[in-house]
Amino acid sequence: MSQENTLLRPLFMRFRPLKCIRHWWQKSSSRIALAQLPDERLADIGLTRAERDREVARPFWD
Repeated sequence: MSQENTLLRPLFMRFRPLKCIRHWWQKSSSRIALAQLPDERLADIGLTRAERDREVARPFWD
């Protein structure tokens, strides 16, 4: 496909929406799991409660 045709395609066709949604879902799931960790487990992975809270508060697309 020529570059001109590629530029004319709608953005959503080049965005790969399913891949993006899967990535967002994984981030959200990871943050939910992180939110449930007790302080002892947070210490094991080198995070403080404040760091965890900041990460959990982030939106799923970030």
